[in-house]
Amino acid sequence: MKKISCHICEYENEIASEQSRYCAVCEADLANVEDEKRLLICDSNALYSTVEKSLSAGWDAEIFLTTKRLIICPLKWQGFGLEAWLSASIYNKMTSNSALISIPLTDIKAVRDCKMGLIMKGIIIDTMDGGLVRIKVSKRNEWKEVIAREIE
Repeated sequence: MKKISCHICEYENEIASEQSRYCAVCEADLANVEDEKRLLICDSNALYSTVEKSLSAGWDAEIFLTTKRLIICPLKWQGFGLEAWLSASIYNKMTSNSALISIPLTDIKAVRDCKMGLIMKGIIIDTMDGGLVRIKVSKRNEWKEVIAREIE
């Protein structure tokens, strides 16, 4: 079996056939690396939540911004304590659902500031369908500016 590293999340994928040409973690097209490029990554101290107001700061995640979408990969599979790459890969293979949150940039309506927990500052990403995701990333202003620029 051939191994190929994902150009977005750097997961080592085992490629057995043409059908497995997508990354097991972030679902990037491994055969067409020019189609989607990584712009930003926050792999330490990143948090996410899908609730607008909460006392909880959120859950640990690795967050990627590409030229096509915002990808949030939870670091722990809830209840099992497994790490991100393993959990997302297993979950994606066992079910037709994905363990990650993937928001196409065309579906992002607005980006605004928020508080996460009592003192942390974050970003709220509003989607066209009325949903939202709160993220806490290092270099928050840079993320906000790049997302705003990419959705224009």
